[in-house]
Amino acid sequence: MLLSLSALLSSALLLSRRGCARMSTAPAPSAATCFCGSVSILITPGAEPIGTSMCHCKICRTLSGAPMMANVLFSRDAVSLQSAEGTEGAVDTVTTQTSKAVVRHRCGKCWSPVFAELGPKRAVVPAALFSPLPPAWKPSHHIYYDSRVVDIPDGTPKWRGRFGGEGCDDFGDDKKPSASAPASS
Repeated sequence: MLLSLSALLSSALLLSRRGCARMSTAPAPSAATCFCGSVSILITPGAEPIGTSMCHCKICRTLSGAPMMANVLFSRDAVSLQSAEGTEGAVDTVTTQTSKAVVRHRCGKCWSPVFAELGPKRAVVPAALFSPLPPAWKPSHHIYYDSRVVDIPDGTPKWRGRFGGEGCDDFGDDKKPSASAPASS
């Protein structure tokens, strides 16, 4: 029995809504905004993430108000900010230096996190700002898992601290996960 293209697409859409399958040809999002829309986060079209992670460090937890933060790591030159008026130079942001190499930027009006600079060559953007999240942007591991406030039994690699350090299992017990991507927080 042959199915029409529209029937196949309708079936794929129905399955994806049920969580059974995902079929997407949409390109990765190249822009997102803060909560109030005053700041746009622009990703250079075609830029691929260097890494993706769920960060459980105290700084990410405290600044986000969440038990962890999903981050996508890019080269610094792939990330830029733009005001709602479309200008790059007059973006209203507040910056906080949270460590020697990390400077975090928030919208100056709604205080949403918009990105963080990890030294001069890398930038981290909150994955939650982008929807839909492309499959390549899905967090591939957890970092600073020893600082977690809740166990996440998702089977992905977990590092007690930075990426590539000492690993552990879903419940914090000793286990060496395999290295898959650089840390992104």
